[in-house]
Amino acid sequence: ARNFNAKLGKTRNQGYEEFRILPGNIRFVNLTGFIWSGAATSRTIADAARFMSDGKAVIIDLRDNGGGSAEAVQALVSYFLPPDHRVLMTFHEGANGTGTSTQVIDKLTGPRMVGKPLYVLTSGNTGSAAEEFAYHVREFKLGVLVGGTTAGAANNDSLYPVGRDLVLSVSTGRPVHPVSHTNWQGVGVPADVDVPEATALDEAQMLAIDKLAAQPGADASRYAWIKAGLAGKLHPPRIDAQTLAEYTGHFGVRSITIDNGTLVFQRDTRPPTALTPLASDVFAFGNTQDSRLHFTRTSGKVTGFRILTIDGQAISVERSA
Repeated sequence: ARNFNAKLGKTRNQGYEEFRILPGNIRFVNLTGFIWSGAATSRTIADAARFMSDGKAVIIDLRDNGGGSAEAVQALVSYFLPPDHRVLMTFHEGANGTGTSTQVIDKLTGPRMVGKPLYVLTSGNTGSAAEEFAYHVREFKLGVLVGGTTAGAANNDSLYPVGRDLVLSVSTGRPVHPVSHTNWQGVGVPADVDVPEATALDEAQMLAIDKLAAQPGADASRYAWIKAGLAGKLHPPRIDAQTLAEYTGHFGVRSITIDNGTLVFQRDTRPPTALTPLASDVFAFGNTQDSRLHFTRTSGKVTGFRILTIDGQAISVERSA
């Protein structure tokens, strides 16, 4: 098992398969499995903590995380808790009557993130050890769970052959949390914000932006810009074909065409980029989050557009044909 975990850990970066910096300096980590291969995993988690700690908020995606090792959960959740030696989970083994506990790790090689805004994405595919992490977030009030109720797989099972082609699965162990004095077996861990799995990331970003925008000294205009982009994705406006056709044409060295119901922007011979509607007359560029296009009308006719930037600048462009 140790050799298998070591090999799996190398090929999947210990389960930490994707890192992204989202608008507003929100740090996103896609954690696909709680792999544990000892020191190698510890180093990867510390590296992930350094990445996350430099953000203003953190989103950890567990939507496709089926579980893994309690040691890996202990290592990660310790970064969001003070070094107070609290018990995280007690694992009872019914077969022999023994019990073991995990505790917050005192000395970590990466930065702690106590109090940093944390959002964890969950779904019905979130299982076992991934549910344990979500359960800690919920019971210790470390952050907000966004998505759907998890699978509900808490207890340990043992398999016993009972005949040809038949195996009996018996629950032989169960984890007990120090806050709830129970676990999530059969019921799952419910999300604090219950939304479809497909939109959970955008919803979590919106929650994070709202929280950051409310902090003293926040750049209100920048956060409003980010929120408008997220709102357009979550609730895209419907624009009829006639209106889209009115937006097409030549605007100096720039042109706008329609491809399969989508507006396409191009300047000179540069690569074209799709325009995604955020409002009836405002579109986001597919190749940048820092600029948007706002169509302008005179006497009801589209006569040009303005290219708006996140820092408040605007470039006016008139229709030429």
